[in-house]
Amino acid sequence: PTSAGELTSTGTNVAKTAIGVEIRDNCYGLISTLARSNFALDERQEIFDCGNSSSSSKAFTSIASATLLFGCSSNETEILRPRATSALDALLGGYTRVIALLVEKAKKDMLAEELSAKNNVSVNPWADLSTNGSGSVSVETKGNKDITASLARSLSPLIWNAARRSQPKSSRLAAARWSHELLSHIDAPNAYHLLCFLSGDDDATVSMIAKQAMGVDKTMGEDMILSSWTKDDSNIPSFGEIMTSVVRSKSRPKFKEFHLRAQAASLRFMVQSLFSEESFYGDDFGGDELCTFVSVILETLSSYKGRSLSREETDLVDECSICLSACTSSSTEGRSLVRNFNDDVGFGFNDISMQALRSHSAKARRHFSEVMGHLYEDRTLWTDSPSSFAVSDWIDVTGLMKMANLCKTKLHTMFEPSILLGEVHGAAFLGSQCVRALRLAEAGM
Repeated sequence: PTSAGELTSTGTNVAKTAIGVEIRDNCYGLISTLARSNFALDERQEIFDCGNSSSSSKAFTSIASATLLFGCSSNETEILRPRATSALDALLGGYTRVIALLVEKAKKDMLAEELSAKNNVSVNPWADLSTNGSGSVSVETKGNKDITASLARSLSPLIWNAARRSQPKSSRLAAARWSHELLSHIDAPNAYHLLCFLSGDDDATVSMIAKQAMGVDKTMGEDMILSSWTKDDSNIPSFGEIMTSVVRSKSRPKFKEFHLRAQAASLRFMVQSLFSEESFYGDDFGGDELCTFVSVILETLSSYKGRSLSREETDLVDECSICLSACTSSSTEGRSLVRNFNDDVGFGFNDISMQALRSHSAKARRHFSEVMGHLYEDRTLWTDSPSSFAVSDWIDVTGLMKMANLCKTKLHTMFEPSILLGEVHGAAFLGSQCVRALRLAEAGM
């Protein structure tokens, strides 16, 4: 090296590269410092638009800085990739602080309007209600909706691009964080659609962040206790919105295209949303969304009918059985759909009973047996006139006696030299459901 610190001839490119690395390192540090400071709250909001100054709120809807840093997190050299990711996290914090500031301002404006309304009592106290609906002031009505909607439209394709499987881990990790911490506050259906997709990521850290954001990291594979689950995050969309974005998406990867791990996590997320208080009392989508959900479960099960399953496929079938049992235990529409669903995909009522006997998982056998019990015990599924219900006719149309005899035969194999333990286990569960249904029918219950 020379006295100026540069290499001669062949080493010149190396020196330039080293200088470039140092400059970019300092740039990432500067961006992180500014994004974490009050500079992010400055009215010109230059931090979000690569330093371009603006006196309007349009700067906040800019994703120029985010686009640059997402590209750096994907394409930067290994030595500087953590620095790029750190700067991206700092910029995320800047966005969330501005969002929080907008929400706080909206709340203050709402309270001010309420106080003003109390001080100016109308001659007709019902006039305001007839004009403004309930009379309440939504945060979205305070001028923030257009800003956040524009930001969501800009961020959504950027984050989806960062979440692609071909992107490095740092990019997918950033996509998960931005979806949960920012996009979920301004476009919840799209954010949780993306999180459902990332829950099947090959990297354990990325998938765990997505599952934690969805609230399924501790519940997957466990029995569904309907009274024990509540939404920890008020930004989680309704069941109908989730079904629309995850199952029916036309422009993004949808449920059928997810990885098996993502499908299992998505099913648990959807069933938890279905049985939340918001879906019971505040969801306007009705039974059509439930029917779609049950159809998704049955179509998924039909894909693995009569096949030997891998560990991930077994976990998915387990989740399907748990969700199907939860739906049939609480919904007449769900039971009716399961009872009549068989023609299009070749999977129906009788296939569920066979799954209860032959499924690879003890957990799945137990829950499929519960599904059969729920169907057997619903008289409306088996007769057009429940008032003239006859047990003998019910036994014939359900095939209950045939199934009970099959279970009896399987149980007798316990005393033979060769035994299929799984089928014996399934026969015990399914046989008990047959006996319970018969006793209830005899008792007129």
